[in-house]
Amino acid sequence: MKIATYFMPYFFFCAMMQVHSYDYDLIIIGAGASGTIAAQYASHYNKRIAIVTGSKSITKHALCSDIPLKTLINIAQVSIIIDKAFELGVQIDTKTKGFDYIFDHIRQVVANSAYLYSAKHLPDGNITLLAGNAHFIDTRTVSINNELFTADKFIIATGGEPYVPLIKNIEKIPYLTEDTFFNLTKLPKSIIIAGEGPLGIEMATALNRLGVEVTLLTKHGLILPKYDFELIEMQHQLMKMEGINIHYNMRIKDLEQQKASIKTFCRDTYAKEYVFSAEKFMLALNRIGRTKGLNIESIGINTYRDGIIVNNKMQTSIPNIYACGNVIGQLFTLSRVGYYQAQIAAHNACKAFWQKDAIANYSNTSSFIYAARPLGATGLTEQDARKKYGKKLLIYRFSYESFTRAQIDNTTDGIAKFICDTSGTLLGVHVLGAAADKIIDSVRIGQNFPSQFADYLLELRTSPNYLDLVWEASKRTESDIERNIFNTIMQYIRKIIPI
Repeated sequence: MKIATYFMPYFFFCAMMQVHSYDYDLIIIGAGASGTIAAQYASHYNKRIAIVTGSKSITKHALCSDIPLKTLINIAQVSIIIDKAFELGVQIDTKTKGFDYIFDHIRQVVANSAYLYSAKHLPDGNITLLAGNAHFIDTRTVSINNELFTADKFIIATGGEPYVPLIKNIEKIPYLTEDTFFNLTKLPKSIIIAGEGPLGIEMATALNRLGVEVTLLTKHGLILPKYDFELIEMQHQLMKMEGINIHYNMRIKDLEQQKASIKTFCRDTYAKEYVFSAEKFMLALNRIGRTKGLNIESIGINTYRDGIIVNNKMQTSIPNIYACGNVIGQLFTLSRVGYYQAQIAAHNACKAFWQKDAIANYSNTSSFIYAARPLGATGLTEQDARKKYGKKLLIYRFSYESFTRAQIDNTTDGIAKFICDTSGTLLGVHVLGAAADKIIDSVRIGQNFPSQFADYLLELRTSPNYLDLVWEASKRTESDIERNIFNTIMQYIRKIIPI
């Protein structure tokens, strides 16, 4: 009796640690970018892992990613460089293959890039591939081709699909989306693009630069409404100068196919009617989570219009089921957050009980848009910072015209904007111009701005450099920081101990 009592805690611990007889420790549903990253990361935890590949080929996964669009943008940028060469005194004798070659080139890039998404990059031995579409039976069981598989944990990474609004006769029109545009074999002569977000802006800019007559329709009174208002107004003017026709506050009511063109019937906020006509019509709206066929509602997974609802651990309303990537909606547009989310989901699904949860932190999430001028953003916009901090802000604007690197590169039509609170903490950075991506990637939101670039001139840097914009702003901030006792002490401490 005494012996049994002595060993009782041990028996209780063993019972608590009893291993369930599941087929796998983790099943990942979706073999796109996020699913593959999750599988690669999870493989380090010595777990039995399966990844459901779905019905799409690897090439189709890549074709529905941002690879085709970024390739099109790159082609358009090359076209602009050739056009501007004469302004710099360079005459180029081009032997073009014609714009019809563009789609052949894009498909070749997609085919080459598809390898990066393939299962060949998954570790051998501990990851099983399950071909087919998964359908949840309960919180521990999925059906794939009528065969049941069980797992302790699941990660849903099925990606997204274009959002298609309710528009009269849209089902009768061969409309284009991000997923179908690159199935074309040649550029259209004209196109109507519906969408004021990053996708619509990038498509409109690239196609316009390649000679397509572009009409851009927005449902808002401005383009890129989530970005800093000052910079998007400048972007708007630059896009108009390049020849893009932008019409604001448009509600698309009806579509009609007429021979070789598509008519788009719209109404603005004042009930005024408009009719636009073009060879092609494209929906360039946000992507929403692809959840059809998963049967997630029946097992209690909560969703919203854009996808699956998760917490900051990438956990759904069912604790053993996680989700990541576009299936949870495009919360942070144009950032590689899907990869970040995949790693968090994989860690939390596979970690040992003594390990800490990984928590998603988006404070330094950045975005970058290729438009008339590159636009980079991270942190709070000025309008959002004003709402939160009122007038207690330090805001610095620097024109590219005042910097040597921009003069050398002939990129003087740009502006860099830095937003800080009165203690010098960086709240937001917004850049319209060359090297915008490098500038926003060089800073950290939520940290003291002057201290981030305190030793900039002491480093062996290529000079002149676009990061001179950031250094100049940080020095200006240091001289303008509110002179109170706390800030004075903090500045003294930073001189002794770098923070």
